Amino acid sequence: MRIRKIMPTEDHDNALIKRYPHVPERISGLVDLAYNLWWSWTPEAQMLFKQLSPHAWIESIHNPVRMLRDLPQEMLERAAGSPQYTRHYDLVIARFRQETRTTNSWFSGQVSNSPVLPIAYFSAEYGLHHSLPFYAGGLGFLSGDHLKESSDLGVPMVAVGFMYGEGIFTSISGDGWQEDIKEMLDRDAAPVIRIMENSREQLVVKIPFFEPPMYVAVWKVDVGRVPLYLLDTISRLTSRNSGSRFHVSTREMCGCSRRSFSYRWKCGTRQARDPALCHSH
Repeated sequence: MRIRKIMPTEDHDNALIKRYPHVPERISGLVDLAYNLWWSWTPEAQMLFKQLSPHAWIESIHNPVRMLRDLPQEMLERAAGSPQYTRHYDLVIARFRQETRTTNSWFSGQVSNSPVLPIAYFSAEYGLHHSLPFYAGGLGFLSGDHLKESSDLGVPMVAVGFMYGEGIFTSISGDGWQEDIKEMLDRDAAPVIRIMENSREQLVVKIPFFEPPMYVAVWKVDVGRVPLYLLDTISRLTSRNSGSRFHVSTREMCGCSRRSFSYRWKCGTRQARDPALCHSH
C-alpha cells in the first residue's frame, strides 16, 4: 500500500478543535484527549470527562467524543472557570502529552539510539473500546491489549485493521434462535480520524493485486503512541468498488466472513514495506 502526502499531526489536531468551537480554549485539550484511547485505560482521564457531567457521561455510554459533541456550552464554560477542575485538567493533560508525544520510554532505554524500524501489526479485529465495535471476542481483545501495552512501553508499532461500518455480529437468544441485528457505526461520534490527503479530501488508496481494482478510504485511531489505520471498503468515497467480494469491511463475524478472509490478508500482509517485524493474526 503506497501512502501519498498526508496532513501532519498538528493539522489534524487543529482540524479536530475546529469541529468543537463550543469547547473553551482553556480546556481545548479535551478534544485531543477524547480522540486518543489513552484515556480508556487511564482512570484519571476518564474522571476528567465524568466531572463535566456525570449524567452526560452515562448517556454517552462513556464515549467522550459523543459527550463533547452533545454537551451544552455553558457546562464546558463552567468547568473552564473552575480552579478545581482546571487543576485536575492540567495534571492529566501534562501526563497525557508526556506519555504519548515524548520519545522517553522503556523501549528507548533498552535499545541503542540508532533509528529502529516499526513493527507492522495486522489483525482482523481490535477490542479497544465499545465505541469502536471492531471485535467479536478474545482475538480482538488480545490485539487491543498488544497495542495498549506497546504504547505504554514505547514499542514502535503501526497497526492496520478494518473499519467495520456495521460493527460486529450481534445475536439475541430468545426462544433459542439467533437474530442478526445491524448497528451502523456513527463515525462522527466515534474516536476515529479521517486521514486527509489534503485539506479537503480524505485519503483513498488503490490496493494492488486485484482485478478489478479495490479502493479503500483510510481512517486512524490513536491508541496512545500507537497509530491504528483502518481500511474502509464501503465508504461513499470507495463507490468504485463493485461486487460483494469487496465488502470485506462491512461487518465483523458476518456470514460472509470466511469468504472475505483471504481478501483481508491480501489487503494487509502483502503490503508491508520494510518493517522491522511483521505480525498478523
